[in-house]
Amino acid sequence: MRVSVLKVLNRQKELELPVPDEDIPNLGGTCGGFIQWPIGAIACFSGLPNTPTTSAAAKSTLPNNVQGPSTECSALTIVPTSTKASKKRKKILKAPVEQSKAEKEKADIRKQLNALKEDIDGRSDAVKKGYYRWMAHEDCAMPQFVSFKKEIFRDADDFTLPINPRDIIELLTGEQLTTNILTLFSRSLYLLKAASSNQNNKTGFLNSEVITADTRMDTDTEVVIYLTEALNCEILGYDFFVAPYLQSGHHALLIICPKHGKGFILDSYKWKEKRTKKDYYLVKHVEWSLYLLKAASSNQNNKTGYLNPEVITADTRMDTDTEVVIYLTEALNCEISGYDFFVAPYLQSGHHALLIICPKHGKGFILDSYKWKEKRTKKDYYLVKHVERVVGQLSWDFPVVNKQEETWECGFYVMKWVLEFVLKYPHDDFPNTLPWGDKRSLSMGE
Repeated sequence: MRVSVLKVLNRQKELELPVPDEDIPNLGGTCGGFIQWPIGAIACFSGLPNTPTTSAAAKSTLPNNVQGPSTECSALTIVPTSTKASKKRKKILKAPVEQSKAEKEKADIRKQLNALKEDIDGRSDAVKKGYYRWMAHEDCAMPQFVSFKKEIFRDADDFTLPINPRDIIELLTGEQLTTNILTLFSRSLYLLKAASSNQNNKTGFLNSEVITADTRMDTDTEVVIYLTEALNCEILGYDFFVAPYLQSGHHALLIICPKHGKGFILDSYKWKEKRTKKDYYLVKHVEWSLYLLKAASSNQNNKTGYLNPEVITADTRMDTDTEVVIYLTEALNCEISGYDFFVAPYLQSGHHALLIICPKHGKGFILDSYKWKEKRTKKDYYLVKHVERVVGQLSWDFPVVNKQEETWECGFYVMKWVLEFVLKYPHDDFPNTLPWGDKRSLSMGE
């Protein structure tokens, strides 16, 4: 990320730059300029602690035989002394201090901004207003920080976004835009819409800084969490969402209509081959988030509880049978918890399986993705006897489920089964009707 440096602490001035620059030897030479800085190394700084002081009187550092000045003197008289200048002393002329790269860059920015004045005066009032507002800052070559309320993009907190002068120059000269400008533009539209009399325009905005594939799509979970909050039509009251989206340096616009089950991709580039939704990385995150929202809202009657895998695993806890039974006695109490079913991701001998326990129906299901050579029974799963000690005898079934190809995939299969059982399958007729029956192996995408 390109950042502006306002101040460098003395103890850090000799540090090397994280992104090397041949014109700047260390961090101390970056003040007042712009440098590249890793996003992961940016954090809030709360300031240095105050240097402790002491009220104790300072000890004299004069030799014992030298008397210091009297504290009773009302004034000191300085007597000049003459010294003979050395004949060998030569007059040293100071070389002019070369302007730093940062100062040169700032001067170049000011020059470019001022050069735009003549062109700006012939453009629309909105453009002129924005230009002169920027030029009115104390230093037009320094970045300005814009505050964003969390309500604009449904972010977790309010945040501040730096707008660099280069961003403004690119905007006014028609060069390639950054996501900062698009985010600022969305903010302006949000405020304009809020002040408008057209209150029937139920359009929400997605944060370009969060959804862009160029910086954030390596953290898929974070993007999905954000979208799950931002696309919640029932809470927000929006029918449509606009998503300015950057991928591989190219901007496109996604318009998402969850209530209508539709989406639109507006792309200005003349691609040689026809594009599909798979070419836009954000689409899969949007669809996954909407799926989670739909499942959560339509499955309110899903009375499923969860058992703690850390407590019930045979590999670490089954040597303390009493502790496990005590836990299960509390966890499987349907009358207190109100649950009809319990999912128990279970680890035994390094292998994951899923137990679904239905105390009210007197049944239990064991989902195991491994292709065992011999038929398995409930006795092969150590947890079963502890469950039955708590809820009584159950009828255990081994439904037909997906089978893994490798030895390491079992945990992923269990997670998929839990997800689908909790969010996807209706439980109106469960366990009389089972949602499983497919033996095929799962792909990595699934």
